[in-house]
Amino acid sequence: MGAKSFHPVREQRFHFPEAVNIVMGGKSKGERSMRLNEASRDLQENTGTFESSDGLKIFYREFVAENERARLVVAHGIGEHSGRYRNVVEKLVPRDISVWAMDLRGHGKSEGRRGHILAFDDYVNDVSTMVEVAKREM
Repeated sequence: MGAKSFHPVREQRFHFPEAVNIVMGGKSKGERSMRLNEASRDLQENTGTFESSDGLKIFYREFVAENERARLVVAHGIGEHSGRYRNVVEKLVPRDISVWAMDLRGHGKSEGRRGHILAFDDYVNDVSTMVEVAKREM
């Protein structure tokens, strides 16, 4: 058998240091400790769908911060759904970061054969559309 060649995928890095520190329980420089209060447990969740390029309905949840200073789109992993990210929402929205969390095609409340895609670009296109939805009304 011949050796298989390895072709690395172009790496993309996203820099969200404060958001990562908040979710992981750390504190950013100068950030005060914040406990979850009644308001964070009663977050307003709006839901919706958008149509994918091949006609599937893609489900998403949106949590808009009252004094928004940033927006974040969450794309879950394989075998998960957007509802599993409530802990992230509870940490970020009280810190004025709005969150949009989608169910990838074939997951959660989105249409599509469970856990199946024809090409990874299907996910990429759906996430790109979700970003555009989150950008509306900026």
